[in-house]
Amino acid sequence: MDDGNILVLERSFSGYLNPFVVTLKKVYVNRCKKGMCETKVLLKMDSHKGWAVDNFEGLARVGKNRYVMISDDNDNFFQKTLLIYFEVLESNEK
Repeated sequence: MDDGNILVLERSFSGYLNPFVVTLKKVYVNRCKKGMCETKVLLKMDSHKGWAVDNFEGLARVGKNRYVMISDDNDNFFQKTLLIYFEVLESNEK
């Protein structure tokens, strides 16, 4: 990230009848103690709460505070290729 920390993409899938959850977290690499780093959840997208999420495989920084996330359709009729472009704005860091 622009501030030297790391943006992490986490995926959780445990079956087609269960929610698919994608979480974006900020890892503060300058706040690590004994191998553990402070984190902050920036966004949690849950398919059972209306988010059209899929198995995102890629995350890249494309500009100041701007990122892109991508998921392909796995050559499956029921899936779509998704490309999400977003900006991370935070206020009042610790």
